[in-house]
Amino acid sequence: MDLKTAFQIISQKDKGFKGKKHSEETKRKIGESKRLSDVELRKRQEDYNQDDKSYGMNSRLAKKWGITRQKAGVFIKKHLLTKPYK
Repeated sequence: MDLKTAFQIISQKDKGFKGKKHSEETKRKIGESKRLSDVELRKRQEDYNQDDKSYGMNSRLAKKWGITRQKAGVFIKKHLLTKPYK
């Protein structure tokens, strides 16, 4: 193998996903994998309703749900509050 061919192989590996697009099937699979089940949504809603709304609520819920405090806050604003604030 000459140097030029070796360089082309290496440069193709460095590009990764650049210039490519996900297929419709892949997009659907990615979306489904990130979606929470109805059971998980109900469980989190019950946890939120049972927890006292005091200082540290997001941290307590995040620890219970196994996510970061920031993600817990975003989840509460997006899914549980009737009028999310910005």
